[in-house]
Amino acid sequence: MRLESQLDQGTVAVLAPAMPPLDPARPRPLLNTIAALLFGLASGMGLAVALEWRDRRVRSASDIPAATGVVLLAEFPAPRRARFLFRPQAA
Repeated sequence: MRLESQLDQGTVAVLAPAMPPLDPARPRPLLNTIAALLFGLASGMGLAVALEWRDRRVRSASDIPAATGVVLLAEFPAPRRARFLFRPQAA
């Protein structure tokens, strides 16, 4: 120990001085924008699918037996378009 304490030189030497980088490493605006758009699109589609899946409304005649297990015996036809009672007079 005495011999080491008498040495003039240290054990650490600087090999090359550090150079500051030319471009910043972070933030990366283009990469962040693309990632945010993709994440927003994916989460929006996932939320839409989840909300649609939770919706229990009947949209067609085939939804009734699938939801309740009851056999469908009859179905009303779709209503026709409303006809105008009064037609505009031609001048």
